[in-house]
Amino acid sequence: IASGFQYLSRGTRERKVLVVRRDGGDNASQVTQEASVRRALASNAVIYTIALVIPGVRDANPTLLKELAQASGGESFRPDTNAPQEIGQALGQIARDIRHTYTIGYTSTNTARDGAFRRVRVVVRAPPGRRLVVRSRAGYIAGTTKVEP
Repeated sequence: IASGFQYLSRGTRERKVLVVRRDGGDNASQVTQEASVRRALASNAVIYTIALVIPGVRDANPTLLKELAQASGGESFRPDTNAPQEIGQALGQIARDIRHTYTIGYTSTNTARDGAFRRVRVVVRAPPGRRLVVRSRAGYIAGTTKVEP
């Protein structure tokens, strides 16, 4: 996941999506779970996760995958089985979401670059007879100002 964020940081497009397909377990990472979630909150990327959990594997952590997806305004999928058709269905839904997503920009009146978490609440009213699905981040981490020595 940390490598995925590094890869995205080299991208030239404003809109970024990271699709993570794994069990959520951590057996050799040098980045903590908390650091990964914080990076998701600080990133502009939307994270979609597909939890591939094998019964009996003790270090699987699909909760982390769900937390990362929710923190970024994405969605988490957990197929009942790891059958290719179920994984394909999840990937198809992710592709549809990416194609049919609108991005709304926000500029805070709080200009302090203090690295604090700031909550955001999105309220949407659908026109009569229309159904909307709204996913948003719970907030964001304000940038910090680096002071050159």
